[in-house]
Amino acid sequence: MALLVMLACDSAEDSAEVPGLAASARLSTVIPTVLVVEWSEAPTDAVVSVEWGSSEALGQRVEVGTGASGAGTVVGLRSGETGHWRLVVESTAGESHTDPATIDVGHAPDDLPALVVEERAEPAGGGILTSLIGGKPYAVIYDHGGEPIWWYGLDAEDAVFADTRMRPDGSGVLLQVMDGSRRTDIGALLSVDWSGETAVETRLEGGHHAFVVLADGTRAWCATDVRDVSIDGTTYAVVGDTIRELGPGLEAESDVRTVWSAWDTLPMRADPASDSGFYPEGLDWTHCNGLAYDETADAYVMSAFALGSVVSVSRTAGTPNWVLGGEDGEFTFVGGDGFVQAHSPEPHAGGMRLFSNRNGGEDEPLYSRVIDYELDLEARTATEVSGISLNKKYFSYILGDSNPLPDEHLLISWGSTGAFTEVNANRELVWTGSLPIGKIAGFAENVPTMGGPR
Repeated sequence: MALLVMLACDSAEDSAEVPGLAASARLSTVIPTVLVVEWSEAPTDAVVSVEWGSSEALGQRVEVGTGASGAGTVVGLRSGETGHWRLVVESTAGESHTDPATIDVGHAPDDLPALVVEERAEPAGGGILTSLIGGKPYAVIYDHGGEPIWWYGLDAEDAVFADTRMRPDGSGVLLQVMDGSRRTDIGALLSVDWSGETAVETRLEGGHHAFVVLADGTRAWCATDVRDVSIDGTTYAVVGDTIRELGPGLEAESDVRTVWSAWDTLPMRADPASDSGFYPEGLDWTHCNGLAYDETADAYVMSAFALGSVVSVSRTAGTPNWVLGGEDGEFTFVGGDGFVQAHSPEPHAGGMRLFSNRNGGEDEPLYSRVIDYELDLEARTATEVSGISLNKKYFSYILGDSNPLPDEHLLISWGSTGAFTEVNANRELVWTGSLPIGKIAGFAENVPTMGGPR
């Protein structure tokens, strides 16, 4: 049931009566922690926001639209609590607001776990967008108290959310779908609005593990490319990778452009004796597991797990700019021994940050760490600037990534351990959130603002 509230004015000095203005609110039919607000009869030049919170003090505010009428969403209310809200209208006539109202927030699914949280200092804020692997697949946003405040689930057998990102305009979430068993190509990208009531699917043929969206709306993804190869006189199916992209506004599979193929530019190094067995359809050769876009170089940066390499690919030429690490690597590592089996490269000015899964061994337990490199492209040197292992506490055999936060903080997903951490500019631990044992944490991204126009 929608709740209807009427306008109240702050004062005669800074507000003007707006006869007939009304607002209604309801909970999303898909995600019952999301508040859907509608308004009408506001001034045509109105900027409309919602102030909201878990008490009468409110404390949070999000802009939901402009104009005489419209609709918007509020994300952040907690499962099972009472939500408090009011509509705020700003125009040349002044600022006015509706009377405060409450709404009983719905509940998160029983199989969607909360995080166990340890907070040592004030985290950077926002929400944590990730996916859960193990059990029913969910994309979820957690607040820093560990509560799921937004989610989207799949009922398809064997499907997983391989990667999750914000829509570039902040109006919702993009979710990459793949078959976790790798038996069927169901590669797709779901574009889901904040209410969860509208989801548009785009086919990503061969898509797996990672995707990226450029500022103009171009979508790019890693896609498998299986070919028969003779190795020592025996024919094997070998799984390589391509980078494919679909331009803004295009949806048809015929519009897909192959930017680059490993088959055209890298030596084939698949080995039946050491195959990971990851792909049912053939030998694992490149195993793309991370993709980013380097705007400065107009290049895609891909991590190839099975090769132990990171490859920069020119978006226009479709050829490698450079290869870092592995047998095909062109760089000398300075100040460290390099990385092994990386995930999630993140290029930045002068260098790159990545998640190195497998460190240690022999005389010490295995552990994972986040490494930041300064890259000298002329000298072909990779200088280790910093490494974060949090006392070698976490070892993630799959997945793992890091994302920048305000004030030089860093959000880290520790993959198979099910843990997320935030460190400050000095790389000191600020916050930890952990999933129950058996749950794997997907890639994670900070969501600074949630909700907005609908």
